[in-house]
Formats: sequence, C-alpha cells, structure tokens
Amino acid sequence: MDGEQEVEIEHIEGTSYLFSYARTFGSRFGEHAPLRFPDAGGPNPYEPEREYLRVWAETDPAHDSALDHVGGWFAVHVYDVLCGLPERSRGLDKAGLIAAMKLATAGLLDSFNDVRPFVYHCLKRGCELDGTIEASSPMNLRELEDAKMEHIYAWSPNAPDSSGDLLLDNADDAHDVYFNLSPRERARLRRLRRMPVVLARRLVLKNPGAVSVEAQRLLFARQDAPASDALFRVVVGFL
Repeated sequence: MDGEQEVEIEHIEGTSYLFSYARTFGSRFGEHAPLRFPDAGGPNPYEPEREYLRVWAETDPAHDSALDHVGGWFAVHVYDVLCGLPERSRGLDKAGLIAAMKLATAGLLDSFNDVRPFVYHCLKRGCELDGTIEASSPMNLRELEDAKMEHIYAWSPNAPDSSGDLLLDNADDAHDVYFNLSPRERARLRRLRRMPVVLARRLVLKNPGAVSVEAQRLLFARQDAPASDALFRVVVGFL
C-alpha cells in the first residue's frame, strides 16, 4: 500500500476512503487469464454471463474450473444487487453480499459450504479489472492495514509474515469494507434511464400537437428519469 493515494469521499453514512481492494487484500488473480469484461451495455453489462454458473454446475460436477473464473461469474448477480442501492451510499459489506449471493445462486452451489472465496474473486474482478465496483471504508488506509495485520496475527500467530491467499482472502471480513457500483457505472445507468425521456422530448419538439399540453409539461419539467408510465406513453404514441 506504500505510495497509494488516499481518496476521501462523502457518503450518506459519513466520510469514506476509497482504496484498491485487490492491492489491500491480495493482488494475485490466479494462474489463468483474467475474464474478459463483456461490456454488454444495458442495465447489467455482465448479462451475457448470467447462465455461466448454472451451466458450470450442471456440466462440471467435479468442479475443476478455475476458482477465480467461477468467482468472476458471480459478477452478474453482484451487479444486480449493487444496482438497487442508493448511489451515494457506501453500499453493502462483504457479509451482506455473501448473503445475497447465497440467495441468488441457491440450488447451484449447494455442495459448497462457503461461497466467500467466490465473492472475493468477483470483487477483485469488478474493482480492479472491469472498473464496475468501488470499494470504500470509514477506515483510512493505515487503519485498514493495521486491522488486516491484526487479523492475520490472530489467525496465524506463528506465521506473522505469511501472505498466503487463504489469509488474505479472509482478512477483509474483519473490517468495515463496503462495495457499490463505481461512478462510471452510475453515470452510465443515469444516461440509460434518461434515454426514453430524451427521445420523447425530441419527438414532442418535432410534432408538439401529437400529445397533450399536460404531457408536454411533465416531460420537459423532468431532468432525469420519468416520474410515471405516462411519459413512456408519449413515446409509444409516436410509434
């Protein structure tokens, strides 16, 4: 963490510090090539991977696939959960995400008692490779480092210099570390939500007599997403 710049941000819950999740809690991504970011657009850029976990569970009963790849396939489900959180919130901690992933993957990974390693690799992918997830904490970087080392000493007091994956994979469970969608993704989703409104405005300007004065007032008073389905009917009226 030496030389890492500390970024401070204000969330609903108070002051937070952004940090590099993979660098703080182990930066190795395994021996296999990282998964390619689908960048599919739409409400969830990981949508093309939605069935990967189900196919893997059905066709690879020995579970020989790379742990980091299987964990990466959790991204579509993690994105679903984070997308529903307030934009200015710190988000969910890892325990909350693990609970949500157990529900999302129920019946697929029942042979695993612990989905924590999968979620860990998913978060590394989203934070460090794809840029879709942002990690923050009310602790600053030095406090995070101290808390991580306290966890490692407590878990393996005879190996204080150990940096094994198992230790680091679990170290962040001891801290206040939270995850939400990155500013890039939030901005992309805002644009996506505004698209029907922008289209409707252009259609009304082109043919103002096609809709009522009240519908026009509602449409041009909004700056972001429509307040009701009535505005979507403005677009449909031109089709």
